[in-house]
Amino acid sequence: GKPELNERRRFARLILSVVSPYFLPPYTFQIRVGGLYLLYGLFNTQLATPREK
Repeated sequence: GKPELNERRRFARLILSVVSPYFLPPYTFQIRVGGLYLLYGLFNTQLATPREK
């Protein structure tokens, strides 16, 4: 079925917390750019409203 609002918020928070370390050092520039791209894509496609930051 359709996930509840609190499930969507928890999932959005989880995926953003998993991806965000790849945006920071000690990773290479290419991995950090990939992390930024993932954060952007996940932030803009999340189902929770208002969006998790």
